[in-house]
Amino acid sequence: MQEMSDAAILLQIAQGDMSAFRELMVRYEPRIYHFSLKLVRSEELAEEITQDAFIRLWESRETIGSIESVGAWLHTLTKNRALNMIREKAARYAREEKYAGMAELQVAPEEDINLKDYMRIVNDLVAQLPPKRKEIFLLKTREGLTIEEIGRLLDLSPHTVKNQLGKSYLTMRQLMSDLIYMLLVTLLF
Repeated sequence: MQEMSDAAILLQIAQGDMSAFRELMVRYEPRIYHFSLKLVRSEELAEEITQDAFIRLWESRETIGSIESVGAWLHTLTKNRALNMIREKAARYAREEKYAGMAELQVAPEEDINLKDYMRIVNDLVAQLPPKRKEIFLLKTREGLTIEEIGRLLDLSPHTVKNQLGKSYLTMRQLMSDLIYMLLVTLLF
């Protein structure tokens, strides 16, 4: 099986061939592990991300025929999973800091600056949304209006509002993902 191309191996995996799957893991597991290790800087998390990538490949074996480059697909999947883990850790850390900070009545000046910096970044990301989506997004997130209220206010159907919110969240996640990835790359290199 060593001489087989990735495309041929993918075809066999699509048919449920476990030995082909093992062969693909032998080819790519070390690269994926080292790539994820660079991103998360934790052997334990890198192992988890690597396992997740191959589990995802196996679980989507019926549709892997559309994958043009296994390496690129696995790297993208790994990058996204690593970024999600980093976001989860950052959110957990932020929650812990928030609750730990509740004991302190005064906000330290540097924390106030950090909060302002974060808000500026979020505002910059929101500014990149198309005008109507930005308006809907702000009405939902800042004003706390329901989908129905936004629809009535802007004379849009609830379905349109929900659709535009979904696209806004997707865009924001992608922009944040790109920003976090660029920050990580900058820190790593």
